[in-house]
Amino acid sequence: MAVLSHFREFIAYWQELRGDKLVPSRADFRPVRVRHLLPRMIIVERDDADEFVVRLAGTEIVDRLGEEITHRNFFKNGSHLEEDIDLLKDLYASMLSWPMGLTGTREWVTESEAYDSHFLHLPFSHKDGKPNELMVLLHFDIPYNNALTNPVARIGEVRERMLVDLGQGIDPAYASIPSVQLIPA
Repeated sequence: MAVLSHFREFIAYWQELRGDKLVPSRADFRPVRVRHLLPRMIIVERDDADEFVVRLAGTEIVDRLGEEITHRNFFKNGSHLEEDIDLLKDLYASMLSWPMGLTGTREWVTESEAYDSHFLHLPFSHKDGKPNELMVLLHFDIPYNNALTNPVARIGEVRERMLVDLGQGIDPAYASIPSVQLIPA
């Protein structure tokens, strides 16, 4: 089971920002409050063409991937299996239109080993008050220093995926995906 415990601090901050709203405003996010998490964070924004673009990729993620992914299409950066892209684009769109999060575990493969990356995606509203961004936070099973000497050759399959109910339930279109309730901080 995907464990949200890796992300307790970020979840608490996200919930503090949202207050009594379903989704917090990106304008209220203060990076200094979670400075030590920024190297493992990605901000993905849905643009006007309904594409998901990486607006920011933390330094640890860039170093592990061995390439910069900022300003690239999130689904065309080599980290998603081709057959999953349409499904994921639909799921991401739903995570913003019916605000919900996503958590799970995915394998990262180097030339000499494989390790797990635990992920959490939570929505943020944009300028117009509608959810338009997902903040993705990663937690890796091997230390950063080990990863620097052995960059990722490919991103493997998602081993586990659970939707995160933010308080309004899960989009019925995704009822077949297991879910977990986000407990108020």
